Amino acid sequence: MKKVMMFLAFALSVTLAACADPADVYDDPVSRIDEALDAIEIPAETADDLDLPATSEGESVVWESDNPDVIGADGTVTQQATDTVVTLTATVAINEFENSRDFEVTVLAE
Repeated sequence: MKKVMMFLAFALSVTLAACADPADVYDDPVSRIDEALDAIEIPAETADDLDLPATSEGESVVWESDNPDVIGADGTVTQQATDTVVTLTATVAINEFENSRDFEVTVLAE
């Protein structure tokens, strides 16, 4: 009887493990978002247009600029008479999870 109960317990655990959705078990969207944001590299200073990645680590990235007249959300840089600090915000979303990271870039004067 003890062997039968152990076999049933083993069979049940194998069955439950096989039924679990692998995306639920192994997929951590919050970690994937953080990894995507961590992989983005933006220079601290520029006089040239920036290549803002549309994807990072396979995830889509949406960009915003706090001063689009100096650096547009597409990375277009317009130099000013003085050095200008612009904050670019990268946002990555997976399903209902979302996180953003700010990057400060100084656009060098003309």
